[in-house]
Amino acid sequence: MKPFWDKEDHAWNHELASLFTDKFCAERPECPADEVNKHFLDRFHTLRKLLNAAFNHPGGLPAYIDAERRRNRRQGRKKSRRDERLETAVAQKSSTRLPVWSTICEVVTLLGIEGMSSDESDKDTGDLFVVSKPWRSHDISKLLQYTDSQRERHNAFGNQRAGNCPRKRHRLLGAKESQKAALFRLPENLYNNHWLLNVQGRVRSDLKVLPAIDLPGMDSIPHVF
Repeated sequence: MKPFWDKEDHAWNHELASLFTDKFCAERPECPADEVNKHFLDRFHTLRKLLNAAFNHPGGLPAYIDAERRRNRRQGRKKSRRDERLETAVAQKSSTRLPVWSTICEVVTLLGIEGMSSDESDKDTGDLFVVSKPWRSHDISKLLQYTDSQRERHNAFGNQRAGNCPRKRHRLLGAKESQKAALFRLPENLYNNHWLLNVQGRVRSDLKVLPAIDLPGMDSIPHVF
C-alpha cells in the first residue's frame, strides 16, 4: 500500500497510519497506539518534505543528492572541528592550568557544532576556504584559531595521529559570509558588537541575548591571531 503523496493530510494517509499502528501494536502491545500513529505521520511528513526538495531542485535529483552529500561533509567537518577544539582545550587545561583554557572549554561548549565556521572545498586543489560567521565576535574567532594552533598533531609515540591527512584551510580577508541565521541565547560578548548593533526589532528580540560572561585569560592570546 502506497501513501498519497500529493496531499499530506489526505484521508488515505491517516488510514494507512491506522493500519500500520494496528499491525505494529499487535506485535508490540507495550507501545502506546497514539504515539505509534504520530510517529508514522511524522516520518511520512519528513520523507515527503525530502522528496519534494529533491524533485524541485533546479538541477534535478542527481544535483540534489550531490548537494546533500557536500552539505553532510561540511557538517561532518564542523563536528570534527568542535570535538578537536574541545579535546585540545581539556588537555591544555589539565597540563597548563592556565585560565584561558577553561574559557575556551566554556566557549566551545556554548557555541556547539553550529557555532563552528563552515568551509567550502576547492574542486582543483581540495583546499578548504573558511565561510565566516558575521554574527560571531572577532575575539572569539581569534580564540578558536589559537586553539587550533595548539592542537597536538602527534600521539604519545611521536607518530602522526590516526585519520585522514589534514587539509589546508584558508581564512581570506573578505571571505564569503554564511547565510545561516545566528545562534540564539548566547552571552552578549560572543556576538560581534557591530553586527549586534545593526540587528533591530523582532530579529533582535528572537535572539534572546544573554548577559555577557567573564572570559578570563583572553588577554593572554598572542596578537598574531
